[in-house]
Amino acid sequence: MIKAAFFDIDGTLVSFKTHSIPESAKQAIAELKRKGIKTFIATGRPLFAINNLEDLEFDGFITLNGAYCLNGKNEVVYKKPILQNNIESLIRYQEEKESFPCMFATKNLECFEAFQYHLIRFCFITTNCFSIPLFFINKIILQMDKIFKNIRRQDRLLDDKRACELLKTAEYGFLSLGTSENGYAYGIPISFAYSKDDNSLYFHCAPEGHKLENLKHNNKVSFCVVGKTKPIPEKFTTIYESVIVFGSADLNPSEEEKRIAIRNLVEKYCPEYIELGEKYMENSFHRTQTFKINIEHMSAKSKK
Repeated sequence: MIKAAFFDIDGTLVSFKTHSIPESAKQAIAELKRKGIKTFIATGRPLFAINNLEDLEFDGFITLNGAYCLNGKNEVVYKKPILQNNIESLIRYQEEKESFPCMFATKNLECFEAFQYHLIRFCFITTNCFSIPLFFINKIILQMDKIFKNIRRQDRLLDDKRACELLKTAEYGFLSLGTSENGYAYGIPISFAYSKDDNSLYFHCAPEGHKLENLKHNNKVSFCVVGKTKPIPEKFTTIYESVIVFGSADLNPSEEEKRIAIRNLVEKYCPEYIELGEKYMENSFHRTQTFKINIEHMSAKSKK
């Protein structure tokens, strides 16, 4: 039994010749809906470039070739952004070896390009980035290092794999929330869960408090975790490894996103009580606040 039908846009639903959707396609989609079959868009376009579906409604959208997926209410159900470190590697490759056209986009319309110029740089103003190959726009904007400073000791960079392991396994981290109304900097130790799938950190807390007040005032934060440390007294130094991530906090999750956050936390801290955790979640759902940090930049360092 067919339960769902997926449609590409360009050259499938929308004609290359007329740039419109044929009446036959509209009728076919209406017939599918009448039979209870869900309809979805599956496209390489970013969400903001889906502007030619006329008045047709769909049950969901698979955009950017699967990197950013939404349901019919425009709620994100899956996203797979490019890690900041990988983007920086691409920048170095284009600077040192060869450059080629490519474009990057956030979920909120902003586009960033790489042309065949000697120096290629990107500026990331909002949240997670996704690549769109072969399309590019005619504007290069601010250099990334005007926003995030490079680690001074490049010989102490921690590799991406180990950095992600630290985010996955660290018992807690330190959330820096900027300056409070009293003029003092404010930060807290807090438990969390890292999701590599959507490059985010998940947190839970009471529905009100100092940290939420700060986040409402300024949602741009940093978060630090520390891995193995060992003082070496005879050398007056310390072996260490740490990761700092920078990002924007999302304080208004949908109910489904709230459940995803709680489940991530249960899977990390209570893996043997998953089933009981579901019941606990439902019982305390109304009095629990969750939020997540969409990671925009990561800095990882170690001394061995």
